[in-house]
Amino acid sequence: MINAVHIERFKCFDAFTLDLAQLTLLTGYNGAGKSSSIQPLLLLSQALREPPLGLVLPLNGPLVRLGGASDVASTRTGGTVRIGVSTPEDESAFWVFEHERELGRHELSLRHSHFSFEDGDEPRWLPDARHRSLLERMREVIFLGAIRDPFGEGQPYPDNPSAIVGDVGVDGRYAAYWFVRQADEEVPGERRHPSDPRVTVRAQVDAWLAELFPGASVNAEEIEGLALAKTSFRLGRSSDWRRPANVGYGLSYAFPILVALLCAKPGQVFIVDSPEAHLHPRAQSVMGRLLARFAAAGIQIIVESHSDHLLSGIRLAVREELLQSEEVAVHFFTSCGTSGDEQTRIAIGEDGSVADWPAGFFDQAINDLIGLS
Repeated sequence: MINAVHIERFKCFDAFTLDLAQLTLLTGYNGAGKSSSIQPLLLLSQALREPPLGLVLPLNGPLVRLGGASDVASTRTGGTVRIGVSTPEDESAFWVFEHERELGRHELSLRHSHFSFEDGDEPRWLPDARHRSLLERMREVIFLGAIRDPFGEGQPYPDNPSAIVGDVGVDGRYAAYWFVRQADEEVPGERRHPSDPRVTVRAQVDAWLAELFPGASVNAEEIEGLALAKTSFRLGRSSDWRRPANVGYGLSYAFPILVALLCAKPGQVFIVDSPEAHLHPRAQSVMGRLLARFAAAGIQIIVESHSDHLLSGIRLAVREELLQSEEVAVHFFTSCGTSGDEQTRIAIGEDGSVADWPAGFFDQAINDLIGLS
């Protein structure tokens, strides 16, 4: 597991450490630094998965597109950026990058690196081969963004389908491919729906989809002769199969989440932005419980969300002992300040309670009700 991302001089942060747990929830105001706090990990991941590894950090790639060096490196601090990750086993890796004008506007130069398990400050990406498990975890991060595009006649296959199993793509476009490819693979027992004894990916996607949308099911099939797959949904066993655009956005937005969670390797990191998008409040709460279940089953999950219902679902999962309270980290961002002091970690008790509820933290509903009373 990655238990912390360390950031120095990146965008609005002078120095900041984002503590991670088995399930991490990033909440807070718009423009307060939630996305910026996790983008360094995505930058490292996309650099590690795009060989050959040069001594540069590309700022635009398959996971994030951040623009130019001046958009991420603070010129008032010399244009250097330090990014690090660490694990509970006291493994850590740090890289220092610099904005060199002659290098180009869309990448940073790797100046030096340091790994806790060996000496040396040479400018290189990789440590000794014996200690590459941390970097593999970083390389195999799955990221699903808030904007998804599953409504074409066919969803494409990835350019390199053997690279990272379950990588549904930033917009979910590869979910149908992985569903087709992994449909008959066996799902680990701890990730199976407790009320469905079937063991395949196909069956378990249906089981969890029906948890969110009672009676719903999904199918995907290869379009013969083309590197495309076609997805269809139905809302009950007696209903017709329909294209994603004809059944509402919620099903097709949830589908890539389920595919990624069921196909991911044990210990893999899954980052998802706005998993509550287009979901009814009940389904948002169910999504929170669902994410907690999969985190307990061994997938490290990082969520950015504005949903109080999703938070409630996570709290209920803790109360029901589906996930231990210490396995959840909830962060509340109020502004994107230089020191990270504008971020508060919210503790969840063993009974799902929140003892210290700061102003602005999912309190709008009760504030509005007070105004209406």
